[in-house]
Amino acid sequence: MAATGFVVVRYTAHNWEQMKGYSWQMDWVWVPAAVVTMSVFFLGLAIGWRSVVAWHDTALPWNSSLWVWVRSSFTRYLPTPIWAIASRIYLTTQLGVPWRVAAFSLAGELVGSIGGAFAIALLAVSLWFSISTLFLIAGVVGSVVVILPIAYSCSLSLTRRFNVLPSCSLYGLAGWSAQYAITFAVFGVANILVLKSLGFNVPPINLILGVSALAWAIGTLNVFSPSGLGTREIILALGLGSYLPPPELLAFGIGSRLAAVFGELFLFSCIYLVKSINQWKASNVTNGSPSFPENISP
Repeated sequence: MAATGFVVVRYTAHNWEQMKGYSWQMDWVWVPAAVVTMSVFFLGLAIGWRSVVAWHDTALPWNSSLWVWVRSSFTRYLPTPIWAIASRIYLTTQLGVPWRVAAFSLAGELVGSIGGAFAIALLAVSLWFSISTLFLIAGVVGSVVVILPIAYSCSLSLTRRFNVLPSCSLYGLAGWSAQYAITFAVFGVANILVLKSLGFNVPPINLILGVSALAWAIGTLNVFSPSGLGTREIILALGLGSYLPPPELLAFGIGSRLAAVFGELFLFSCIYLVKSINQWKASNVTNGSPSFPENISP
């Protein structure tokens, strides 16, 4: 964390003169779109986690499962991932899910999110190494066809050993993997909207999608940085340094982080509102239902 902070401060100090003389502008029309798209990204992560729980024949109600995910996700901003792990397992077990299943679902979410992020990050390869998009897609599909069955069989043997056996078909696993890949494509679209809201020129779309996904994956793997703080922004700067000047790189890193925070808060507010409405409807039905005697004798 300290090393990441040092790099950010040094980069800012080195380019301070350019930043002072830069003409800043905002296109506020794109700001709500960026925040809402970030919310859709977090919703995709929550749905992916719920799918892993459902593999163990313990499907949770949509509102309850999303409420658990969004509450525990805020602990990512605390130092070390132990708080996020503990809160997710605790809140999930409060819904009647065994702790082994809760722990397995958290590991499944981590594997799915990192795998989906790296799958989308391969889109950047077509630009960096001048590989045709068709050849790249064929390579990704071929790799999935070979690697997915191997990963599936290995996971089955591991889960049998720990007495946590998911009931998921190979097709279901493929759909789950694709859902995570689409989720990280949405994250890239959200960053494109952040760039447009800042009034910057947008780099090639496949590059911004790939770099955004790679930045999230590496930020997640850096367990010493709360929610990948600093790490994600450094990867974005390294990947887009050839297309954006230093002032824009710094502003984009901050803007992407703020859009993610407000997007998560927006998702939290929506889930809380739906939960409150459902509770209000349930209380009205209970309080307003007529009572009839069980036995009526003539």
